[in-house]
Amino acid sequence: MEEVILVEKILKNEGLHIGVPQWVSPPTEWVKLNVDDASVVTYDASTVRGLIHASDGGWKLGFQHYIGIMHFVTAELWAIRLGMQLAWVEGYWFVIV
Repeated sequence: MEEVILVEKILKNEGLHIGVPQWVSPPTEWVKLNVDDASVVTYDASTVRGLIHASDGGWKLGFQHYIGIMHFVTAELWAIRLGMQLAWVEGYWFVIV
């Protein structure tokens, strides 16, 4: 517990905020690809998924794709790649990841 308090003091002294991450909407005419915690990795499979939101926060598209056995970091990168491809195919050229 003392280590957590020490880290919080250090971060506050550096001007950094500690808190829960919040979703921030993209600019108008842009969409946002969310793939946080996108990979589901088991001993024999990895599945990636993601969502694409409009600037008003509304849901545009979602995807889920089986990608085989791989490291979770690789799976997250696959999720970004697949999400970007889907966005472009659907005509969304301005994408924030």
